[in-house]
Amino acid sequence: YLAHEHEQRPNDRSRRYFFSTSMLVDKKRSVLDKLVQQSSKLVQSISSSSQLPSLKRNAEQLFEQSQRLAKKQPIDDRSQTKAQILFAKSGFDSQKLVNRLGTIDLRATYEPLEPIHETDLESYLAHEHELLVLTAIEEAKKTTVDRFNSTCKEYVVKEWDHAKRDLMEYFEQAESVWGPDRRSRFPIHHDKMDMGAAPLSPAAPSGLASRTTMSRRMIEYAKVIQELNERRLVKQPFGLVSSLLQVSQAFDDREMPRKNELVNTFNLLRKLVGEDNVRVDGSFARAPRTEAEFYSRTNDPKTKQSILDSAKSFLEEQYWTFVQQKCASNLSSAPLGGRMSKANYCRAFVNVVVPSELKEANYFELDSNVRDAAIPAWGVLYYCMRCGDLNEAIEYALATPVLANFVPYLRSYISNNRDVLGEQKNQLRAEYIKIHRQSKDYFKHIVYNLVGKCDVSRSHNEVPRWSTEDWMWLKLNMVEVDGKPGDKADKTVLTLSQFQTTLRQYGIDHFKNPILYFQLLLLSLQFEHAIKFLDANPQLSVEMMHFAVALYYYGLLRLPAVPTHQLFIDDDGGQPRLNFIRLLKSYVRSFQQSDPDVALHYLCLIQDESSRNVAIKELILETEEFGVLVGQIEIDGTRKQGFLDRFLRRDKWGEIVKLAAQSCEENGRYDDAIKLYDLAEMYGRVLLLLSKQIGRVLATQGPERTKIVEMAQFVRAKYARAQADPAKHAQFERDVSEETRESFSTLLCLVSFFEAYWAGNAYKAVAEIEQLSFVPSDKRDVDRCAVQFKTLSESVRRNFSEILLTLMDCYVRLSQQRFEESNMAQALKLKAKALVEFASSISFRMAPEWHAKLVRMEVSI
Repeated sequence: YLAHEHEQRPNDRSRRYFFSTSMLVDKKRSVLDKLVQQSSKLVQSISSSSQLPSLKRNAEQLFEQSQRLAKKQPIDDRSQTKAQILFAKSGFDSQKLVNRLGTIDLRATYEPLEPIHETDLESYLAHEHELLVLTAIEEAKKTTVDRFNSTCKEYVVKEWDHAKRDLMEYFEQAESVWGPDRRSRFPIHHDKMDMGAAPLSPAAPSGLASRTTMSRRMIEYAKVIQELNERRLVKQPFGLVSSLLQVSQAFDDREMPRKNELVNTFNLLRKLVGEDNVRVDGSFARAPRTEAEFYSRTNDPKTKQSILDSAKSFLEEQYWTFVQQKCASNLSSAPLGGRMSKANYCRAFVNVVVPSELKEANYFELDSNVRDAAIPAWGVLYYCMRCGDLNEAIEYALATPVLANFVPYLRSYISNNRDVLGEQKNQLRAEYIKIHRQSKDYFKHIVYNLVGKCDVSRSHNEVPRWSTEDWMWLKLNMVEVDGKPGDKADKTVLTLSQFQTTLRQYGIDHFKNPILYFQLLLLSLQFEHAIKFLDANPQLSVEMMHFAVALYYYGLLRLPAVPTHQLFIDDDGGQPRLNFIRLLKSYVRSFQQSDPDVALHYLCLIQDESSRNVAIKELILETEEFGVLVGQIEIDGTRKQGFLDRFLRRDKWGEIVKLAAQSCEENGRYDDAIKLYDLAEMYGRVLLLLSKQIGRVLATQGPERTKIVEMAQFVRAKYARAQADPAKHAQFERDVSEETRESFSTLLCLVSFFEAYWAGNAYKAVAEIEQLSFVPSDKRDVDRCAVQFKTLSESVRRNFSEILLTLMDCYVRLSQQRFEESNMAQALKLKAKALVEFASSISFRMAPEWHAKLVRMEVSI
């Protein structure tokens, strides 16, 4: 209110001369500071019982907030009255405060110190020019401050986002560090779990040692990934899922919770990706699937239909095994008789599962070919279809009189890839409506519904031994993969997307069993949702990762179109996308410090070259296992190969090492950057970084300087030996510029100069520096050295003050040692004077106090 009152007072001069706005603000703040002190009395009026904390604002914040409020909504008379009443209740006279603000006189601020006559054009223009300059300075200052604050804010936000991302990946949280607890809602035998590091078997991968943090499950699965990469190197086919299945079968229930269910899930995945033709020895009975075979074809209706057919086939084979086991365990009530056909098995199975009281109550249409038992004919037909043998079903229908009228529909269903077309479908649906009203035979209902897709919403749970797998098989047979645009509104059509949505809406709370729900998501082609669901269960994180690896290997996972840090997203078309690379990096992070070579095996699975290079680069930097991963330089200068050399060509290997070196350089890890650049044979960057490092510690003493100097001398000796190799010499000449070589050599000479000085050998120190010839020995060399100084590298010039002072101190020491020799003393005096004159010519590089000290030392000679 007070700010608004003050703004209502017109001041043309303040609007005209912007440059003094800061002065006006300072005066306002001086008044507002008093108001802030007085406003503390308002806090005392708040009830002490209130649980709300008080808000504290300084004068600047109050001023900015009041300005924003004043601009947001103009104050009318009613608002002014309310404000005055509010201040009056707290003992403040608002009118008096407004009057105090109005007493501020700005005329002396904006008007010139000396009056300007109206006809004095020259003084007026000079004053206007001064105002413009001051305004420009004030605006430039404000812009600079705003830009600085904006840059700092962006940097802090970026660093914080990076830190949050690292925390989320470290704790394997799916959303954020403040998200819901990731503890499993499905406890799985916690007392029987052994998640600690298991003893290693002799067949463990070469990189696994006793220090490993991997459990036995992780180690055994890692062997499969290692074998996969070995096969990929020689371009041999490999049954990935079949190998993972064999590993899972070898665990006992203590090592692997829900073993039977997970083994069954691996069998399902093997069927979906087409690995059901892999023999026990690992060979393929027919042409194997290729790596990323389904990539870019996951939205193709034919591909979807092919995978759905495999899903139905898996459920049918699973049920056929169940029928055989059931008949074998009930031989007395399930006499097979005749040939061992599926029809006979199904007839015996029906006799076991259908209650006898329903058979005797004429509940079903019976098979007249069987005299000694009441066998529901539609039940035998249904179970033949449920076991996946349609040829056996049509043969049984032809041989059973009660099924004769249904044979044309069944033939059409088989010949049209499990569908009835045209008028036959309409006729079949009309009969289904009639049967639904008149017949109690639920087997007849389900067969009609299955063949004609008459009621896609019906579940048929009245069928004996009805299970979730039976319901899933029925729905998969009714699903239309390539539905038309109007199918969503048609209740007689069940599209794949509708069924997927329905399944997700049911959720785990409906199916109770997490492994079963995971299988249903796989069967319905919801691979991304399946991995996301299983990721929420930490006890199954190892199997989850390898299910994801298998799906990614065959190209069944949709990946984000652009890089993202989120684990799971939906694209613009509503298609789910899983960030497999983040999932993989999160998994290997748990053991990459102890087993970097195993982590590298997993990262080599990434198919996108750019993403793979970045992931491997991060592994190199985080583990710092340069020798294991990328190799190392031996004492004799030869390079020992690392683990990465086995998987990548030399040029690809060099790209990754270069990326790692650049990251080290950007993050200030110069020692690591030098090692990696040296491995990548980027000699120019090695010498340039070494020069910068030497320049940083040239005039100092300590272990850091010793380490850098030893590294530089090792590199110089190594490169000197490499000159004997013509190829190495040619590469060195290409990579290293003449300027870089001279700078490196100069810095090493300066290293010797300072070491001789610190050792008390002033004569050797002077001899070392005179070899460089960039310091004058007499007045005739001053101009030449001043010109040469401009060509020196920044690493040398930044230390020039210390170099000159040290050299002058050497002259002083020598003059004291040889004072009796007048010729030597005179020569040192001339060199000292030349040095002072040279320092004067480059005084812009030296602080005044350094130059004064140099002069005092010269006088003392």
